[in-house]
Amino acid sequence: MQALRDDLDTFAVVVLARAKVAGRVFQRFVVVKFLKGEGPEVVRLRVADRPADEGRLHLLFLRPQPRASVEATSTPIPGATVTTSTLEALAAGEPVVYSYQGETAMVRELPAGTDPAAVELQ
Repeated sequence: MQALRDDLDTFAVVVLARAKVAGRVFQRFVVVKFLKGEGPEVVRLRVADRPADEGRLHLLFLRPQPRASVEATSTPIPGATVTTSTLEALAAGEPVVYSYQGETAMVRELPAGTDPAAVELQ
């Protein structure tokens, strides 16, 4: 669970998105919900490790913050924690590394059948 909390603190943008078919180099994700920060409705990531399964919901962690910003905000911030009921399920997936606009991005697949309405940051 700590790894998920660290990801929430490290990245400026967190979205819930559905994976589309992966191309040879890139994969698109259609944003279902913005959980932290703002961004485009469709995110195109460069595949680094392996592509995500088409149609599955994923948490996308985009725009890593400079280390100084992360350390300065290490105290709890409203909007930087996940509801307890959802946290255990989200933390189960291993993060997959992608690249987004030249920066590292992390993607975590959610369990099959996850209700997008149930995924919230508080």
